[in-house]
Amino acid sequence: MRILVVGAGALGGTVGALLAESGEDVLFLETNPARVRLLNETGLFISEVGKDERCVRIRVASALEGEAPVDLVFVAVKSYQTEAAVEAAMPVIGPETWVLSLRARTESIVRKSDVVPYFLMPWLGSGSTLRAYPTARFRDRHTLLLAGEIRWFPNRLGLDMALFFDAGKVAPQRSLLTLDGMKTDYGIGVRFHTPAATALRVELAKGLEGWRTVFAASAPF
Repeated sequence: MRILVVGAGALGGTVGALLAESGEDVLFLETNPARVRLLNETGLFISEVGKDERCVRIRVASALEGEAPVDLVFVAVKSYQTEAAVEAAMPVIGPETWVLSLRARTESIVRKSDVVPYFLMPWLGSGSTLRAYPTARFRDRHTLLLAGEIRWFPNRLGLDMALFFDAGKVAPQRSLLTLDGMKTDYGIGVRFHTPAATALRVELAKGLEGWRTVFAASAPF
């Protein structure tokens, strides 16, 4: 399988290096020229508990013009960089290409002594967090959100479709932000877009409280 990993940080670097070790044809896209040069020269060093550190040789590019289409794009950048990352990957996205994008986010009130009105507390629930729940459905002093999408581009210049899964939790203490008891949803969506922005996003999400339809003029992340 030919795979493009957008972002060679902790998550993208680790996943991409392990895929390369397993024999997959992996290409990294990285925008920092100095980092591109360093990674191509030295490779990625992987450390695992109970194992010796090892170096994995990888191929890193700063642009994708002239590259053949890939089977899978794995987006491993910060949430606000996702749309730009997909745009940068467009030269290698063909009709058979799938795009996997993951997100993890936490939000907290910094000091335990801070008195914060309920309506100003961090929240989850909306068309871009827990999509099957109304805006700000869950509030508390700390929040944790995990989300993933697998996207397909029938028309890379104007249309993409996605299957998604969201999981989130709010808690009065940061130590209670575990994976137990998380609110979840899943669904399907279609997005109409230009090469640079999402014009319309329509999604159908199913959660513990039923179905919800989302209409938005932006990408979820």
